[in-house]
Amino acid sequence: VITYDMVGDALRLTAEIDNAQGHQTNSYTAKYDGKDYPFTSTARDAVQGQTVRLKRIDASTTQRTTYFKGKQIGTVTEVVSKDGKTLTRTQKGVNPQSSFSIGSKNRGRRSRCVSHFPRSLS
Repeated sequence: VITYDMVGDALRLTAEIDNAQGHQTNSYTAKYDGKDYPFTSTARDAVQGQTVRLKRIDASTTQRTTYFKGKQIGTVTEVVSKDGKTLTRTQKGVNPQSSFSIGSKNRGRRSRCVSHFPRSLS
């Protein structure tokens, strides 16, 4: 479950993930100002020192770029559909251990998932 909420003018993301490694929580709080903000994870193989930068592409598209030791390791692009009912999240990159990953998911109708967009999915 990915939850987004606003903390002042910053976006807070909390991702609760259950997989073969067990339960993990990934999180960050960041502004759309191009600056680095800490990214934290409780995953067993999590690497400390990752940061994120947020960028608003247009009214319905945002991008998060993840860095490790100053090197870009991934991007997540999120797009809200024109009807406001679907959030598509596309992830590309490598993890800090240099394993490549790519994926795309439609998050469906969830207003809490897109509170950082100017319009609601409700």
